[in-house]
Amino acid sequence: VVISPAVSAELINIEVTDEYLKKIKQKFSITDEYLLSICTLQPRKNLISLINAYEIYRDKNKESGIKLVLTGQLGWKFDNIIRRIKQSKYKEDIILTGYVEENEMAALYKGALAFAYISYFEGFGMPVLEALHYGKAVLTSNTTSMPEVGGEAAFYCDPYHLDSIYTSLECLLENKECRENLQEKAVLQAEKFSYRTSAEKLENVFNQVYEIN
Repeated sequence: VVISPAVSAELINIEVTDEYLKKIKQKFSITDEYLLSICTLQPRKNLISLINAYEIYRDKNKESGIKLVLTGQLGWKFDNIIRRIKQSKYKEDIILTGYVEENEMAALYKGALAFAYISYFEGFGMPVLEALHYGKAVLTSNTTSMPEVGGEAAFYCDPYHLDSIYTSLECLLENKECRENLQEKAVLQAEKFSYRTSAEKLENVFNQVYEIN
């Protein structure tokens, strides 16, 4: 029986005012629209491919000034990710926030134009669910658990192929109608996951086991 986690009550209940969002954007020098990704910086999260796709997008869309905001702690083997950012021609527009408090994370979710999480594999993919909770258009991987979390409210790519990542990213950022359609579905998808629902499922499992015994 699969019993899913849900977004924490603490994060759900955070109210982000426009004034606070402005303060957080100033803190991290975010001066334009931005694509957000929240994860530990490690190879499994496929951030180098995301950076590569972002570069291609900026090369082909010269008028865009969109930032790429990477939020999360440094994990194992993060050196190659940092090195790739330093080598990028758009390194000034790739913003590393490091670890942030929940209030700051809520603000970053709220202010993002879209959210990207193209990990190679996940046990669940909590950031996808959090982004959906904030009504964001999400780009995520078509592998392991991510489609289960995103349902029909996310845009999918093959995390092993750069062309797939870039094509999906460009569509998400350039196609306003597509983005708004996903935003409308996002909160409805997020509402399918709650700790009350999970607790009820777990209780049913206990009851079934008790009856069998």
